[in-house]
Amino acid sequence: MPFPSPLVFFWRRRKSIGPVPGGRFQSPLSLIEKEQERLTPEEVFRVFASGAIVGYLNPASYPEAFDDGYADNFQALVREAFAAMTEEDGRLDLLFNRIYLVAQK
Repeated sequence: MPFPSPLVFFWRRRKSIGPVPGGRFQSPLSLIEKEQERLTPEEVFRVFASGAIVGYLNPASYPEAFDDGYADNFQALVREAFAAMTEEDGRLDLLFNRIYLVAQK
């Protein structure tokens, strides 16, 4: 069974996303800005751990419960992957989209 991603991707920048699904909020402003930083693998991991990791390690995103060691193994693999991407200076480029959203109830 494929992994049902808990993340939502919007592929275009829009000034307003209009009504938020569920009808509870309006969004008069939403911006997506590309950001780039040159960081160590551990700094990149901290950025990843501050947000995206929550989606990937959310038990509700999996069809079956995962064992106790899964989260630790996942984090170790991610750290190894970031370390493998470093250049001669021991850093790598972190590119991501930051979303600024104003919502009104």
